[in-house]
Amino acid sequence: MLKKQSYIPLYQQMIDKLRERIESGEYKPGQMLPSETSFCEEFGVSRITVRQAVQILTNEGLIIKRHGKGSFVSEKYDQASSRFPRFLDVCKEQGLSVYSHVLSVTETAATRDLIETLRLAYGESVIQVLSMLYANYKPMVMIRGYYPADTFGFLTEADLENQDIRALIQKHTGVDTDIQCIYKDRLSISSVDAEEAEHLAVRKGDSVFILNETLNFPNDKPFFTLRETLSGKYFSFDLSGDGARPVIKLK
Repeated sequence: MLKKQSYIPLYQQMIDKLRERIESGEYKPGQMLPSETSFCEEFGVSRITVRQAVQILTNEGLIIKRHGKGSFVSEKYDQASSRFPRFLDVCKEQGLSVYSHVLSVTETAATRDLIETLRLAYGESVIQVLSMLYANYKPMVMIRGYYPADTFGFLTEADLENQDIRALIQKHTGVDTDIQCIYKDRLSISSVDAEEAEHLAVRKGDSVFILNETLNFPNDKPFFTLRETLSGKYFSFDLSGDGARPVIKLK
């Protein structure tokens, strides 16, 4: 049974329960889910609540509906999706101290590239979060995060300097990005623009690594995207393992 006196809506509680069963393997890929009636009896909720919860998980790609048959766990679901090593993890491995600083949070019209990447309609806007990551007080990474404004408007009112943005996103959207999203990464080499050069303390035109990372749901629907500029002054990559792993070399 769900907690009807909780501040968490019943449909969200049910979403959490179903997601937990899918992630744990209790509900396996391709498995048919219990009927609406069974869920109503188990959780003590109405059909409307059940349909709302199932629809949201369907939109995320965790559940698929087959006309005349019922709802099934998506066979594409894989909680072990890989991603580029996190800056924090790399620093911990090397014994470096880490801190971050948010430079700005603004709402702006989506560019053509963002419209294509995030599958937005022309005229839609995004919340841009500009931040810096430091290791041993040296500027390492500049991050431009782009979040569809209709979903992430709460970011403009949040204290991102003192809150973990992934935890905040989970609180407001119910999405745990590490579990529910597939990370699509592309690493390239470029030269810094004036803004990047200023914040990374390098010369304009110096070489940097660019990591473009888009987080998608299993149904390939984009959630948000990041552009991370890694200082060529401190970063190199180890290619001897499985894929490219960043190494930080302080001078």
